Amino acid sequence: NRINKSIYAWQVKKIHKKYNLTDTIVISAYNPVFGLASLNKINQILDIYYCYDGMDHLRNHSETIKLENVYCKKVDGIICSSTFLKNQKENENKNTFVVKNGVDFKLFSKTSKTSPHPKDGQKKVGYIGSIDYRFDIDLMEYIIKLFPEIKFEFTGSVLRNEVVQRLIPLKNVTFFPAIKANEVPKILATYDAGIIPYNYLEINKGIYPLKLNEFLAIGLPVVMTNFAPLAEFEGIVSISNTKNEFAKNLKNEIENDSIEQIQNRIKYAQNNSWEKRAEKFDSILSELFSRKKLLSNDTTKNQKYYKI
Repeated sequence: NRINKSIYAWQVKKIHKKYNLTDTIVISAYNPVFGLASLNKINQILDIYYCYDGMDHLRNHSETIKLENVYCKKVDGIICSSTFLKNQKENENKNTFVVKNGVDFKLFSKTSKTSPHPKDGQKKVGYIGSIDYRFDIDLMEYIIKLFPEIKFEFTGSVLRNEVVQRLIPLKNVTFFPAIKANEVPKILATYDAGIIPYNYLEINKGIYPLKLNEFLAIGLPVVMTNFAPLAEFEGIVSISNTKNEFAKNLKNEIENDSIEQIQNRIKYAQNNSWEKRAEKFDSILSELFSRKKLLSNDTTKNQKYYKI
């Protein structure tokens, strides 16, 4: 780890010198280890931690979690991808903001639905993303058995083999390998509904799923568990607290979808485009940058490095 950090810091300094950069902003995206390694290495004016997921002992080494706590206190600002993460991180750094995940709306809108699929055809429900510890296997087994007439498709990397072992024997289930990002829209367009069946875990409370706005950009109805505080989606997607509620919501969304609802979902997703998220991200950087420049230009202070 020490060797890796040294190599990383050396490369950062090398690139900085090659391009003769000034007033540099360093953003470490969910990597506090390398973030710490780059602190004060190139006289950067800002160090930002872009925290787009929580950390836990299922996925992260205990030392990495410790280093994240240290890094959060040292950076000039933290930008989180969910309100839950923001509420956690602002206890470690008062300059904590939230910029939620977005959607490549231009890409997804090319295959957006204009109307529900014909009622007499076989309905298809889908999930695209990693299948890991977050996936509620008991819920999905219950739902798939309850609706044998619906075809369920799961596309993505399988990191929890138990899911496949338990669900693949069911005749209305198909698993597909992970696909490229630009292939996702055409797959979603074949669905009648999208699902996000995540477990009720503490670590999941910090998730703002990318796939949520991607589903909506296609115009798909979405049924999800209440795994995270996502109140802004109430009325747009169906949020379920129990197995029975999930089943009821799925049946309702498929049977009662409409052109008006499809248009409302697409419009909602358009307001959550990556372009709009980037504008907010930029405004936060600009605010922190201006404040830091004022401090660094204050001749009454003798410190080389200032905290906001």
